[in-house]
Amino acid sequence: MENNITNKFQSAEVNELFSALAKAQGEMGHASKDSSNPFFKSTFADFTSVVDASRPFLSKNGVSVNHFTDICEDGSVHLICQLNHSSGQWMRGFYPIRPVKSDPQSYGSALTYAKRYTYSAIVGVSVIDDDDDGNEASKKPANNVEKPKPFLTPDNKSEWERAVNSFKKNGNLKTVLEQRQVSKEHQEQIINEAKAEDVPQ
Repeated sequence: MENNITNKFQSAEVNELFSALAKAQGEMGHASKDSSNPFFKSTFADFTSVVDASRPFLSKNGVSVNHFTDICEDGSVHLICQLNHSSGQWMRGFYPIRPVKSDPQSYGSALTYAKRYTYSAIVGVSVIDDDDDGNEASKKPANNVEKPKPFLTPDNKSEWERAVNSFKKNGNLKTVLEQRQVSKEHQEQIINEAKAEDVPQ
């Protein structure tokens, strides 16, 4: 089992690779967020920025990165990101490519996205975070669950009277039902009371 994992993800020895990578990471700068996503109104570091922040230091220490794709038996496509050392040692990671559409443009976009993230992950490039110093991440998640409306019953005399007057004014209970839950029985009761008040004594 161990040999199978080694053969798939890394060479038998990785000591020289890791030593060289550690030296390169100690010299790397940060990738800058120099591209924008108008759809999400956000900025990000594109693939070129990530490479520019790391390649000179990787090369200096005998380390390189390359990407290639592999088609699995089920027809799915994986991007393979491989970190190589001049000694012949290597390690790699796999990333499934799942474009929204099956046209060439969607595959190209998905591959570009995958290359950027796998490269950043395997090399260890960090991105200058210029959003809000972590404030966005610390925000409580929005509560999108709609709170149930309170029930309207004759016991709540003031609200009940408003409901009767609303029906008399509008001829329906739309406004009432937007704010309260009213059983069928009570809806009929409101309507009957409203109509009864309109009958001349």
